[in-house]
Amino acid sequence: MVKTSDELSERISILAGVCQRLAQYIFIYESLFDCEDSIDLINRTAPNFFSRIGEALHTQIFVDVGTLSDSEKSGYREGGRLNISVPSVTANLEAENLSSPRVEDAKISFLNKCKEIRTFRSRFIAHRDDVSVRSQIDYAPEDGFQFPEIIELLQEFLDAVQDATGSTDSYTVRHADYPGSVNALLLCLRHLEADWLKVEQQVKLADRSSSFEHFFSQSNLKTRDKN
Repeated sequence: MVKTSDELSERISILAGVCQRLAQYIFIYESLFDCEDSIDLINRTAPNFFSRIGEALHTQIFVDVGTLSDSEKSGYREGGRLNISVPSVTANLEAENLSSPRVEDAKISFLNKCKEIRTFRSRFIAHRDDVSVRSQIDYAPEDGFQFPEIIELLQEFLDAVQDATGSTDSYTVRHADYPGSVNALLLCLRHLEADWLKVEQQVKLADRSSSFEHFFSQSNLKTRDKN
């Protein structure tokens, strides 16, 4: 195994963590807001609330892809600030004579896929560009933003990094346990929907100062027994 510096090992670990978080955000977003059955269920239960959740997830996905594709440094004062990103980790590997053609190819493929996403992030999220917003310019490619492919490219980059460093640490970007939390939420919503008219009436009648336990005690729903 090739010995990397402690700083580089830490940066790779942080980068992998961001990739894993991004994969979970994408899965949750697609499961809730890119699935007809889930959208119908949300619209029948708490559409305004979940609309805000969807916007927050959507924003964070674009932010994370943007930061992962950031250049090695940002700013110009005092030599700029170092970023932790795919390009910066690639540069770190080169500085320690550990880079490889596979790492470089994986970096380029990822960055090429991020171009439209970075443009959208810059015009609508990091800034609110006057012309883009008021003219409703669509920066998405014809086939849409392919986030699952982004995850595959990030996995290839991390695999290439592992191969270049000879590390025994492997990073799986997409985990098999992601569906659990989403399925649990959808199950709860379906149970609520089954008696939604009564629950909705209780929400309207409940005193704003009442605790959740008081509200649930007045409905058919039961709080978990503390004992």
